[in-house]
Amino acid sequence: MSSLSLSVLIVVAIGLAAIVGYNLWRRQERDAMPMGRILGRGGAIGSGSARRAPGEGLPGDTPDRTEPRMGEASGAVDGLAAWREAAAQAVAGSADAAPGVVPVQDPSTVGISLATDCVVELPLEEEMPGEGLMAILHGFRRVGAKPVIVEGRLGTDEAPQWGPLQAGASYRQLRVGVLLANRHGPLNAMEFSEFVGAIQALAEQLPALADTPEMNEVLTRARELDMLCAQLDAQIGINVEASEPIAGDPLAGMARTLGLHDRGAGRYARIAAGGEVLFTLTPTESGSGVSLLLDVPRAAASARPLDEMFGCARQLAERLGAAVVDDGGRPLSPEAIEAIGRQLDVRYASLESAGFPAGSALALRLFN
Repeated sequence: MSSLSLSVLIVVAIGLAAIVGYNLWRRQERDAMPMGRILGRGGAIGSGSARRAPGEGLPGDTPDRTEPRMGEASGAVDGLAAWREAAAQAVAGSADAAPGVVPVQDPSTVGISLATDCVVELPLEEEMPGEGLMAILHGFRRVGAKPVIVEGRLGTDEAPQWGPLQAGASYRQLRVGVLLANRHGPLNAMEFSEFVGAIQALAEQLPALADTPEMNEVLTRARELDMLCAQLDAQIGINVEASEPIAGDPLAGMARTLGLHDRGAGRYARIAAGGEVLFTLTPTESGSGVSLLLDVPRAAASARPLDEMFGCARQLAERLGAAVVDDGGRPLSPEAIEAIGRQLDVRYASLESAGFPAGSALALRLFN
């Protein structure tokens, strides 16, 4: 084996070791976090064991008592400014946006976002029908844990629009976007390489020209977006605890009367008019209670999910002769509930300011 070949193998081995080491470090870091009832990526409301910054607490808290609460997400303010600058730079070269401006996208629609996706455009050498493109792209839905969206450019006027591929339409240009971050973490080197490989194979099959971005720049954007989302993420958990075990059939009956939908395996959910989940209900391990969980970024503020969840918890408690408590079994006072509501309003405002309104299609992609 030549010295050049040996050098190449050594570089490849070092790169693979770095990737494996990074993934192991992230797993150990997450496993070491005091999660309590917290799910997602941080800055959350918990019940019993909320994640807090050093020295952070409520007046009157003692070291062995932690009320369900939300952090103020102060880091999200600085993170938002940095992310906006990075996102503006990432899209400055797009024909769809003026330099330094993050394109405004309707967050209620599911589609590629230049600010949150790594996007590759594919000008086709000749016009192709939508049904043919859909057949070629069938199965190209994700790379690793990150979803992929493909759009075509419609229209012949001065402002043609990007949108999902449609049968009966013809296209001269495609673009493919992979999400930069979700609750599995930021887009990593292996996922990016898989994405680029799939794009190159697609370009050869169509045929088309593909200009893929530089990996380090994309991974930097992915980490910045992931850090911002970690500061904005939050889930609220509470318990309804009875003195006797709760049988499955009576619980199912109460869930139906309270407007909850059966999701199987003893799980239930309150569904909003638009179809989104407002909160979920599951039996506790003890069998004598239930847990209710509000996934903040995935439930629209306009549906008032916190009020709905606490209202459901109170009705369950009345029917079961039970109490609404935190994970330590301590009753939740009206003052604590009001404080959670005020802090939740701050979190909703932060999500809105970032361009990820709670319950929107874009928030559902990012916080998944």
